Amino acid sequence: IKSNPLKTPQEEEIPEIVIEGDTSTKLLAKNVSSKKMLPTLLTIAAEGKTTIEKSNSIAEQFVYVLKGCVAATVGSKTFKLDENNALYFNSHEPHYFRNLWKTKAQLICVRTQ
Repeated sequence: IKSNPLKTPQEEEIPEIVIEGDTSTKLLAKNVSSKKMLPTLLTIAAEGKTTIEKSNSIAEQFVYVLKGCVAATVGSKTFKLDENNALYFNSHEPHYFRNLWKTKAQLICVRTQ
């Protein structure tokens, strides 16, 4: 019988939260430097937006809207994403997200490293 490799939230370290402008990003895994994916919970303030990002490497990103409605701009294209919509793109293209609602938006973001 193998032991359960999963840990309860009480056993894990508190995930890091980074607040920048209209957004907060919460890491959803620990020891991310040794992982191939970086899962985060992105919260965008009402009518707020993220800063423009561009990965230096050929990385990919997946986003899933949990709450709200956002405009996702990737390169020269903009996509409207409602709740339960997702987008998959190359994160080496400049990209940012803008909350279209008057309440906070939440997205699950997973980027390869």
